[in-house]
Amino acid sequence: MTSETQPARRSSVPPPVEQFDLVVIGAGPSGGTAAAAAAAMGQSVAIVEMADAPGGSAVHTGRLPGETLRECALFLASHTSRDLEGVSVRFSKEATMEGLHRRTIAIAAAEAARIRGGLEKLGVRYIHGRARFDDTHTLRVERDGASIYVKGRYFLVSTGSGPLRPKIVPFDSPRVHDTDGIVRLAEVPGSLVILGAGIIGCEYASMFAAFGSKVTLVDTRTEIMPFLDRELVGRLLEAMARSGITVIRGMKWDAIHAFDDLVTVDLADGRTLDTDHLLYAAGRVGHSSNLGLERIGILPDGRGYIPVDDGYRTEVQHIFAAGDVIGPPGLASTSMEQGRAAIRALFEKKHEPLTALPFGVNTIPEVSGVGETEESAKKKNLDVVIGRADHGANARGLIIGDRDGLTKLVVDRTSRKLLGVHVAGDRATELVHIGQVAMAAGATVDVFAGMVWNYPTIAESYANAAHDAIAKL
Repeated sequence: MTSETQPARRSSVPPPVEQFDLVVIGAGPSGGTAAAAAAAMGQSVAIVEMADAPGGSAVHTGRLPGETLRECALFLASHTSRDLEGVSVRFSKEATMEGLHRRTIAIAAAEAARIRGGLEKLGVRYIHGRARFDDTHTLRVERDGASIYVKGRYFLVSTGSGPLRPKIVPFDSPRVHDTDGIVRLAEVPGSLVILGAGIIGCEYASMFAAFGSKVTLVDTRTEIMPFLDRELVGRLLEAMARSGITVIRGMKWDAIHAFDDLVTVDLADGRTLDTDHLLYAAGRVGHSSNLGLERIGILPDGRGYIPVDDGYRTEVQHIFAAGDVIGPPGLASTSMEQGRAAIRALFEKKHEPLTALPFGVNTIPEVSGVGETEESAKKKNLDVVIGRADHGANARGLIIGDRDGLTKLVVDRTSRKLLGVHVAGDRATELVHIGQVAMAAGATVDVFAGMVWNYPTIAESYANAAHDAIAKL
């Protein structure tokens, strides 16, 4: 047989294989934090990310871009809706959106570079590509048509979540958006209907109302964000009403139609809403498909969420999962701590279920809380007193016109310890951590009453709320 007629030989060189103590799939908040924690313990770690840059949706489509929009909205709201005499601000919608997009891209790029640099400094092997389990100890990572194999003693799946996209919603229209795409909106809409009044829906409602959009917020539940203190949610709803937001609760929607110049939403009560743009913000799904999980014995639920125990271990003993891919609450801060807790459970054998997780809702005004609410304390038959301090009666609150602000303490009547702290108003998502630290230290309400506070500050409201609770004790 001549050389021309001989069959071509396949290469006998096998694809390269790398081995690590821990392989993390997904470089979002939980994955990046877990990889860094394991590397700091001296473990050999690889992290596989299919996106062009680390950070996950929190950096590129969710929290950071949303916060960039919100800071502009907050600036506008602080000058247009507060009681600040003699202040006038003119707003160019086109210039603002164009500038915000540039700023969002720059911030995301800087944060992604910081994350990757931090991982590489710790010796984490960063692998860009799409991962799929070949067997329970091996990943095949594909990129640009080539494959490498990565073996690990342990794995952590932290692939995050994405917006739910039901078939009845015409997402192919440029006027219909999910919660990832809304940050790329080219213009401020004259009107916006938001379906879903969860954290993300309420945040974007506040933002676009501050930009001047006529916003209608629709939710199937009669109570929005039921995990938050109801008194604070009431203050948020009052602020929304003053900003022109129409909130429709306890209402289902039927057909959604997209046309060249508008979108229509048929409500269950027979009404039809006409709007320039629509944001669908009613739910998320875990990014667990195409990972080969089913073939190794891990079965995600109907929403794509991976079941885990309180140590974040899956059905396969050496494979863990953390972050949004295991389900709510789906907050970046919680996902980070879940990543740390999974690594502690794995390498230090410390099982520490997360408790007293803070919630932060970046609406206008902000609403944040940690621990027991007044309602949850009653359901548990806890004997508590409530201390309140209105920010409108606080010197700093008067200066900045924080008419909706409130600091609220839930105090055990017998031990005087703090069981919960809830704050509405300016910088509430930061102020809540003062109370969180006191709770973690097991402090009583008296600690706030006995402290010297800078004047004038909103933080001083902790002392006023503490005095209110002590008087009731």
